[in-house]
Amino acid sequence: VRFAHERLGQPLEEALRMASLYPAQAIGADRKGSLAAGNDADFIVLSEDLDLLSTWIGGACVHEAEAERRKASA
Repeated sequence: VRFAHERLGQPLEEALRMASLYPAQAIGADRKGSLAAGNDADFIVLSEDLDLLSTWIGGACVHEAEAERRKASA
């Protein structure tokens, strides 16, 4: 996402679609690629700088960046 946005000059919204919606569509994964009722709720949370903060699969957090864990426990 960061590369497509910063280096290739893609608008952030398009870079996000390029990393999520378009690959899901390409493989026919109808319940992936966007957040909508009935979808799998697989997503990542990015900071304003596009750093990975957390990863969610099926609506459950499966990874949280170390910095975020430290912030939450402070």
